[in-house]
Amino acid sequence: MTPELAACVLEALLQLHEELSVDPEAPWYVGMPDQTQTLHDELWVLAGERLPGSSAALVESWYAAGRSSLLPVACTGELVSSRHPVSQPSQAMMRAGVLVLGLAVGAAAAATAALAQQPVRPLPKLGSCPMGYYSSGSYCVPSSSGNSRGAIEKVGGSCPMGFFSSGNYCLSSSSNSREAIMKTGSSCPMGWFSSGNYCLRSR
Repeated sequence: MTPELAACVLEALLQLHEELSVDPEAPWYVGMPDQTQTLHDELWVLAGERLPGSSAALVESWYAAGRSSLLPVACTGELVSSRHPVSQPSQAMMRAGVLVLGLAVGAAAAATAALAQQPVRPLPKLGSCPMGYYSSGSYCVPSSSGNSRGAIEKVGGSCPMGFFSSGNYCLSSSSNSREAIMKTGSSCPMGWFSSGNYCLRSR
């Protein structure tokens, strides 16, 4: 899978996670790390089959597939109706809703990126340096080209939402607007929420 498609999967995961974790009382609530991993795996397989051109297209494909092992209701039934609160929505209306939501997410990410992005800074060297960084003694230093993405050390073999793996590090995806820190103990500080072994800053 190409880096572009991998970034598409992570962006779709972030979008779906936000949609599905709004209401803890809903039967399709997704908020636990193992559920997030299952959702990521499903999107990964779907992306390999459909080769979507955008994260919004991948999200639409996930809803249309109606086959998630996470959900006790059909993706195309009650879940879609609740996602787009219109009585018996047409396919065209659902596509429009996905497109508008995708544009809104993109606009929000651009507006908040400067406030909450993962900092681009030198990192302790753990084997090979991640993409966009070069080795300098015991550190990995961001490239002078200005194209380096914020990164964090990988913990437990997985990355937080909005990040993708690069060796022993997790790099922030192009649409990610949340800062990640390593989680200490079982909970996150006020203003942050849990994502696996990490805490992500709330918007």
